[in-house]
Amino acid sequence: MLFETLETFALVQRQVAIIRARGHESIEHIFDLACGHGLLGVLMAHRFPGVRVVCVDLERRAAFDHYLDAFCRTSSCSLRNLEFI
Repeated sequence: MLFETLETFALVQRQVAIIRARGHESIEHIFDLACGHGLLGVLMAHRFPGVRVVCVDLERRAAFDHYLDAFCRTSSCSLRNLEFI
């Protein structure tokens, strides 16, 4: 689970860099569909503070809140750009 999340994080990060390098309009939203535990969304919100990150799943799992709590204990916790729907 963790390996796949980090691999996906790296892939999305590369795609965002490619889009920006090509001079396309800025990215306003990143949607993490079927986000599951939500770690990818938390990482994306931290990495791209100017982009709205929306995590979508059938239900909000406890792991999502645990990741948020852990993240806030170890960093500045500026994830105002992250939401779960």
